[in-house]
Amino acid sequence: MKKVKKEQRSVSLNWYKRYKKRFSIGYVIAWFNLVIGIIFSILLFLLVLLAISDYNDSKMQINELTKERLALREKIQHSATDDQLKKFEQTQAGLTSGWSNNKDNYIVEVDGQEIVIDRNNIFVSDNANVLQNDTKKKIYQINKEFSQFNDGQQFMIVTIQSLPKYTTIETFASEVFNRLGIGQADKNNGVLYVMSIDDRKTRIEVGYGLEAIVSDAQAGSILDDEDTVSDFKDKAYDQGVNRIIDQLYTQIGSITPEYDLKIEDAKELLSNAKAAIIVLVVCIFICLLNGALFVIQAKKLKQRMNQLSDKEIYYLYLSAPIFIFTIRGLKKMISTGQVMSKHPGAKRKGTTILVGNRLYDSGGYIITRDYASYSSSSSDSGSSSDSFGGGSSGGGGASGGW
Repeated sequence: MKKVKKEQRSVSLNWYKRYKKRFSIGYVIAWFNLVIGIIFSILLFLLVLLAISDYNDSKMQINELTKERLALREKIQHSATDDQLKKFEQTQAGLTSGWSNNKDNYIVEVDGQEIVIDRNNIFVSDNANVLQNDTKKKIYQINKEFSQFNDGQQFMIVTIQSLPKYTTIETFASEVFNRLGIGQADKNNGVLYVMSIDDRKTRIEVGYGLEAIVSDAQAGSILDDEDTVSDFKDKAYDQGVNRIIDQLYTQIGSITPEYDLKIEDAKELLSNAKAAIIVLVVCIFICLLNGALFVIQAKKLKQRMNQLSDKEIYYLYLSAPIFIFTIRGLKKMISTGQVMSKHPGAKRKGTTILVGNRLYDSGGYIITRDYASYSSSSSDSGSSSDSFGGGSSGGGGASGGW
């Protein structure tokens, strides 16, 4: 018995020396990994600085282009002739001619929902009180431009607190569009944006005369814009609506299309630079964290290795791991070797032990008494999946939510 223990101790010590050499290499690899991570992080940081520079340049370019576009718009607006000015007045007069009273506010009922329209700005009906005065003036000015310098397109915004009971945003928007007669009757060139706050629903309704300019896909893309949806989630409704106004204005008939295109390109570069900064910073964090954790884990493993008893070292010898990176892996291999010591002729299968035709786990519990059948059924198993999909989009607009 003493001879057997002596042999085990001799074997375990020899194994321990060999394994310690392997571990020393792993310890060096851990530090090397940290150094590589630091070097890579420095290179990534230089790329972050470049991305920040691009971000600032794009932001500055957007501000400059916006100022230039505003100056050009004012110049064009001031150049309007008397006929053009009268044209817009006639447009407003025509839209309000059917009103039964001369009050500033006119109330229209749609599916039991009252919509208040201001005679002085018939293009905004802010029933939910979420829009700033500057936004309302902006919509008014856009419609003025459409009347004077384009084909008389009309763009209206309606906000409500909640939809009428049992009414969808699509049905409601269609009813409002037809009831108010948005756009010229012979051209059907109106666009309506409806927002229901409590229902968290939005809708862009487009007249048939503008469907070639604002398709359902384009309307959906405008509503699904990440920044806009984020604004609505943060209850920054006025800011989100302004994003939608700007995009629709560009689509329907801006009087400064060249500047609009340049600003959109600059915004795309700004967005790409912002995304690059975020990705690079995350990569730097992962590189440094990975290297640090690798070294910390190696130190803990080294400390645990130095505390191993003769029996634990012998169990490691029996399980014969190629390499161990974690304390958990070390404990697993020791448990596996302990089970193997109780069963002569045992063979390791990953973290399981095969004794004859019986398979054990590292805790010594039987997984199966017939390994040949167990292995065969595992290899024959498979899976299948069915898929389904499909969808349709309604004509004349798109709906969204947040």
